[in-house]
Amino acid sequence: TFAPITVRVGYTEVPGTLQVNVQGLPQGSSAQASLSGRESRTLTLVPGANTVSLLPGSYTLSFSDTWVDDYSLYKVTSSRQVSFKISSRQTTTVGVGYRLVGGNVTVDVQAQGGSNPPVDMGMQR
Repeated sequence: TFAPITVRVGYTEVPGTLQVNVQGLPQGSSAQASLSGRESRTLTLVPGANTVSLLPGSYTLSFSDTWVDDYSLYKVTSSRQVSFKISSRQTTTVGVGYRLVGGNVTVDVQAQGGSNPPVDMGMQR
């Protein structure tokens, strides 16, 4: 006769990689993206390739417009939301594009009494 044998097996899920390619932002700047799905978090993205290790599953990444400084608004030019799947040991690539929003401000200042005193236009967003 034989005695029963107990075998214990341990395993760990092997992650995959998300690569987010960011175009249109100036060097030294960053933008936020919201990741939802099996893992949820906020990603800080810089111009170029950004990689994130994720467990296998389905995800959605949402992008929003971003202020680079007090004066420069960059709008998303690609889809604001992308859904994708991550597989073990595989790289999934998505992209996002931004562009600088241009604009002009015209200010017409008229003083009462005919004098034109200096005006400080300390403009910020």
